[in-house]
Amino acid sequence: MLSELFNQDYIKRPILMTGTIRHYENSSPLVVKPNKINKLLKDKTCHKEICGGKVYKVLRFLLRTNGELVFAHEGCPNGIIPAHWHMTGAHRVFDASCITAGNVFFDEHNTLQIINHKSGDFRPEFDSLQFVFPELIKSIPFDKTLEIQKLCATGALEQTYKIAHKEIQTFFEEQQINFQQEILIPERKNRFAILRDFGKNFFFSRNKTSPKDFNQNEPKGTFEDEFFLKKI
Repeated sequence: MLSELFNQDYIKRPILMTGTIRHYENSSPLVVKPNKINKLLKDKTCHKEICGGKVYKVLRFLLRTNGELVFAHEGCPNGIIPAHWHMTGAHRVFDASCITAGNVFFDEHNTLQIINHKSGDFRPEFDSLQFVFPELIKSIPFDKTLEIQKLCATGALEQTYKIAHKEIQTFFEEQQINFQQEILIPERKNRFAILRDFGKNFFFSRNKTSPKDFNQNEPKGTFEDEFFLKKI
């Protein structure tokens, strides 16, 4: 069923920051790896939500472009609660990207029950969730079944799917090779650097210079951000 649930042609690629940029006061975000997740779940301030008549502990997760899975408290970013882009490890918001992100719901025994792709910073597609399961299976205790929530563009719940833990594990063990593919990360070159480099080429790359050169009209066309690919 998982092969039908997720689009297998969806390309694993970095998702750039698309949300509103906000300034956060007194921000010292706590971001942990899977082996430290109990530190968040046992915290008395851990965010809780009622879903289907049950109370769940809710955390946010993010899968970095290097394949590293990290978790943090859910809630309005402030103090130890990070925005999703903080969890990427990037120092600047414009450098932030991820493979997928969302929320995870745990029961009172700290067992994973629900997962979705809710992230205002990145707004990842539902199909991007498939790439987080290999890391989740290795490090996070599942219940016998997992509820996977599909959200619409506004963030509202569109549909839910319940998948057996055993089926998830079997599927991704068989597909392990596919999830070890290399990722090409687009590196955005800022507009100032583009214009600077253009100026160097325009004024200094000529072999001869004449008064006519300085009377020429400005070159036509528009300048768009250049992208360079580098392997990680």
